[in-house]
Amino acid sequence: MLSPQPNYTPPAGSDHRQRLLNRLSQLAKLGDDWDGEGSCGPSGIIIEKARELVDELPVAALIAVQMPERDLYATAYGTLVLDWTLFDGRVAAAIEISNSGYSGFLFRPDQSSLTFDRIVEVSKLPVELHRLWNELNGAKSYFVEV
Repeated sequence: MLSPQPNYTPPAGSDHRQRLLNRLSQLAKLGDDWDGEGSCGPSGIIIEKARELVDELPVAALIAVQMPERDLYATAYGTLVLDWTLFDGRVAAAIEISNSGYSGFLFRPDQSSLTFDRIVEVSKLPVELHRLWNELNGAKSYFVEV
C-alpha cells in the first residue's frame, strides 16, 4: 500500500520567478516595430540571457520585484530591462539585458550611484545589488531620507 505523499511546498520565490518567466514569454513575442515607431524586438539571444538572469536571481531579488508586468519591459533598442523600485515608485536599481551581457545601475543610500556594464555571468553582478534586494525585503531600510 502506498502512503500518501506529504504536501509539496514549492521552493521559496518560485511563484515570483514564474511570474517573471511568464512576462518574459510575453516580451519574446514582440517583433520589430512593436511600438509603431520603428523599435526593434528583442532577439532570441536577449530572451535567452533574460531567462538565464531570472533563473539565477536569488530569491530576495525575485521577491523584491513588485510588479513583473511593469518592472520587466522592452526598450525601443531591442533590449530588456528589469527594475527594482521603492514603495514610492523611485527606481532603486535596474539591469538591462543586451547582446553584450548585463548592464545597469544602483542608487546607494548615500545618494551616490554604482553603474556596471557588460557583465556576462549573473554570479558576477555587484554585491551591492544583493544587499539592496535583501533590504527591499525588510532586512532594514536601504534608503534613509536626509
